[in-house]
Amino acid sequence: MYAGRALLRLGQPDEAIVSVSRSAEMFKADSEIEAYSQSLGLLGECLRGAGRHAEALELYTEMYELTSDENSGMTPSVAALTRPHASGAIALCLSELGRHAEAIPAYIEALTLFEQFPVAPSKGRCMVRLAESLAAAGRIGESRQTYLRAAEVFEAVGDPEAAARLRGLASG
Repeated sequence: MYAGRALLRLGQPDEAIVSVSRSAEMFKADSEIEAYSQSLGLLGECLRGAGRHAEALELYTEMYELTSDENSGMTPSVAALTRPHASGAIALCLSELGRHAEAIPAYIEALTLFEQFPVAPSKGRCMVRLAESLAAAGRIGESRQTYLRAAEVFEAVGDPEAAARLRGLASG
C-alpha cells in the first residue's frame, strides 16, 4: 500500500491503481479486513486522482458497508474511525459526479459521525465540501453558515489562514 501512496503523490495514479489493487486483493484473500478496507480507501483515492469518480464511489461504498457490517470481522473501534471517512469520501465522489443533492446528506452523515472524535482537519475539509455542494444546489445561506462553521474548526486546529479564507467565502 505504501508504494501505491507514493506513486499517487508522485502524480502516477495509473501505476498507483495497479499497486494498490494488488494489495487489496492480497488482504482480501487473507481475510485481513481492516487492511482490505484501508486498501479500498486508498484505491478510491487513486481512482479519483485518475478522474474515475464512479469507480471510486463503488469502492468507498464497499468500504462503508464493511464498517457497518458487524460480521465483517472489522474491530468496532476501527469501524467507528473509518465510517466517517468512508461517508465523506462517498459524498465527495457524488459531488465530483455533479450529484450534489445526494452528496449533501452523505456529508451531513460524515459530520455527525466525526462528532465522536476530537476536532480534526478532516472534519473541517468535510464541512468545506458540504458548503460547496450546498452552494452548487442553490442553498447559498446554508452554504455560508457551513463555511463559518468550517472556519471555526480550522481555527480550533490551529490553521488561522484557512479560517480567514473560509470566513471570506462565507461573506462573499
